[in-house]
Amino acid sequence: MSIGGTMRDRDLKPFIVEIRDMAEPNAGIDTMASGPAVSAEDIPVDAAIAAWFNALDGVDLSIPWTADDLLLYGNAGSLAAGQAGYRVDASGRRLVGWHDDWTVLGQLGGDPVIVVPAGDVLFARHGAGSWTPSRVAPTLTHFAHALCIWCELYIGKHSRDILDDTYEPRPTFVAEVRSRIGDALPDAEAAVFMEMVGG
Repeated sequence: MSIGGTMRDRDLKPFIVEIRDMAEPNAGIDTMASGPAVSAEDIPVDAAIAAWFNALDGVDLSIPWTADDLLLYGNAGSLAAGQAGYRVDASGRRLVGWHDDWTVLGQLGGDPVIVVPAGDVLFARHGAGSWTPSRVAPTLTHFAHALCIWCELYIGKHSRDILDDTYEPRPTFVAEVRSRIGDALPDAEAAVFMEMVGG
């Protein structure tokens, strides 16, 4: 499998299983209740999202991160609830500036992880005035592979002890993630993933 090449959807499940094995003792696995803002029927579930739900066995996944956990939606109900504040407001009205083909797959401290019908995974920072997401992975499988590397290093090797005295990730940890993340992502996407890490 080449970095920029295609990973089959069937490769997605082993990455998710490995992530769960590492994250479960340290992170909660939840199922969000669907809120009134948007119903599950209003959110298109294409083949990529269906494969994602299947890999997550219909259960949301919370992955320990440097500050807030990365929450990823594992079923149609939590996916629908997770659109509030991005696609729609609390009363279900569409928000200006959110593209119709963007679906929030999860969030990291309010920063959305977005999937588009082509399968690209995007990441955007909130509070920037307008949404300008960058591609963090060419497919959900590439994204899961990158998250697996994150868990191996952050949870496994470093036991979540990666912050220096100023509460920033240690440069040695950032360098290690940067050197390994290229196994999963092309260079441009690896740079966006490193923005998620904070390095």
